[in-house]
Amino acid sequence: MKLDEAIKKYGIPVPKDIENYDKEIYKEFDNMYLESLYSTFYSMEDKTNEPKGNGKVAVVLGGQTGAGKSSLIADTKRNLQKEGRRIVVIDDDQYRKLYPYGKEILRDCPEHYTKVTATATSLITPKILKFASENGYNFIFDGTMKNPRILNTMQTWDDYKIYNGSVKTKKFGKYSHTKWRITKNW
Repeated sequence: MKLDEAIKKYGIPVPKDIENYDKEIYKEFDNMYLESLYSTFYSMEDKTNEPKGNGKVAVVLGGQTGAGKSSLIADTKRNLQKEGRRIVVIDDDQYRKLYPYGKEILRDCPEHYTKVTATATSLITPKILKFASENGYNFIFDGTMKNPRILNTMQTWDDYKIYNGSVKTKKFGKYSHTKWRITKNW
């Protein structure tokens, strides 16, 4: 199956105006957004009060699958929690799992899964980032960073300290070596 056929078969209608749309017309999209929002913020197990005067923190990580982002996210989250910060992880890949026809795409044309689901996640992820910033959350954003749009937007936020990290993996035979850097010393 070609990509355009996969999008035609499994694509869901997405709104052009992400802030103002008819929830009945875009019901599948809206349900996916609400499930993504719920899974990101409702599951917060840490209800720690924020320290006064430290500002909000956004950590942005990019890297290929298997590069070590998950380990770095866990360490970063733990360190921010030690500082008394409530932190959420915003991960585009987790929202893909909520795509209405995700299982069918994986079964019928797995090579197009990312591009078909991106028709919705490319709108949902920035909306969730906006919700996080407007509601004062500290967050870690996990993405491939192929598109600098999200980081460029976040750098305009006055009330956040932005820590931009990258994860790179070099392959040496069947072993790999991971390097990472975040511009804050814990």
